[in-house]
Amino acid sequence: PYLFPLLGKKVLDKGYSLPLPWGLNFNYFFTEQDIVISDLKVGFNDGPLLPMDFIEFEKTTSTAQSGNLRVDLWLFPFLNVYGIVAGASTATNVDISWPIQISTEANFSGTGVGGGLTGAYGYEGYWVSLDTNWVSMNLDKLDDNVVTHVLSVRAGKGFTFKNGMQLAVWGGAMRVDISSETMGQLSLSELFPGMDPGQTIDDIVVSGRLDPVQEEILEELKNQAGGSLPDEVVVKYSLNKSIADPWNMLLGAQLELSKHWYLRTEVGLFGRFSVLASVQYRFGLPFFKI
Repeated sequence: PYLFPLLGKKVLDKGYSLPLPWGLNFNYFFTEQDIVISDLKVGFNDGPLLPMDFIEFEKTTSTAQSGNLRVDLWLFPFLNVYGIVAGASTATNVDISWPIQISTEANFSGTGVGGGLTGAYGYEGYWVSLDTNWVSMNLDKLDDNVVTHVLSVRAGKGFTFKNGMQLAVWGGAMRVDISSETMGQLSLSELFPGMDPGQTIDDIVVSGRLDPVQEEILEELKNQAGGSLPDEVVVKYSLNKSIADPWNMLLGAQLELSKHWYLRTEVGLFGRFSVLASVQYRFGLPFFKI
């Protein structure tokens, strides 16, 4: 009885069942993944950024959690469009082995907006879907927004119980890409937690393996910082980053309690760990009747 999805009446006349056109979704998402850092440049205070390609990273692991509100519409029986408003927080653990031996954690939080499309097809309880979306996050301590692109494919089977409830189970794969270039700044107290303000750069540099150019770069950094590491010194940086394992496998399930309420969960494995939990409310709009 609603305007959307367009062509919906023809599909219903053929015996298919369609969800109500509009949806409100609250999603919680957690992920843990390894990050690859390259093209690092560092500067102190108002000094220029100096290339630090000789820094050796042992491991960089990022965890992130996000809560988002998604409004979606089945525009056609085979195409869903949606918009996203999100809040997120991340923690990135960085282990540097040379020429400075430190383990530090960078914490960020912020909000973002985005949108996406889902294409779907079903036949006799079996279905496939392809989803793509983009979200732009404004994180504190970063100069520019971080843009994330997610591409996922799923294939599953639906089951109907005698009480009318329905269960869908699926498997699939997801690829996540993040904007590579990052620029920002941190205070020394955030970069070197617990460090004595009286210590100098020489106190933390591993000597004996620096070539003349690297020695010159560190000497310039020492000059920018005034030779010491007080809390008020600001570290500016730029770097390129990528996800070490952009693909992971998905296993998920959704329980349709009624035509209005849905519960959904999904786990990502192999390469990157992720967990999704979702509550969805679907509805039609009477003033869009035809």
